[in-house]
Amino acid sequence: MEGATEKGLTQNEAECDLPPKKEIYLFAGLSEKQLNLYKEILSQELPTEEKPSLLNMLMFLRKVCNHPYLFGGQEDKDLPALGDHLINSSGKMIILDKLFAKLFKEKHKVLIFTQMTRVLDTLEDYCVFKKYNVQ
Repeated sequence: MEGATEKGLTQNEAECDLPPKKEIYLFAGLSEKQLNLYKEILSQELPTEEKPSLLNMLMFLRKVCNHPYLFGGQEDKDLPALGDHLINSSGKMIILDKLFAKLFKEKHKVLIFTQMTRVLDTLEDYCVFKKYNVQ
């Protein structure tokens, strides 16, 4: 059969079995750490060795909005590598933490897409800290 999958279904049959796509938009504010870093980048007073040019400033701001730990030297060295600070330093992580707790309690699976691989590294650290099974 043309276009058959391993289970013997055609591509069109397999797609019919999927639930309809559902999008929910959640807006996350910036944490205090993110807000301070955001202001530092806009004023060109970034406390790391990375100095943004006008061309890449937008990328720096996107990184800040995802998680401040995407910049080297933002972690507090007195804190353990994995801890609540990983969640509380990012508005998105605070919402994600609440969302994951509800979804995993109800036995849902979660698939995350991101354009930045370093965000995936941070999410992996979060999942290890929370003892969520990552594949």
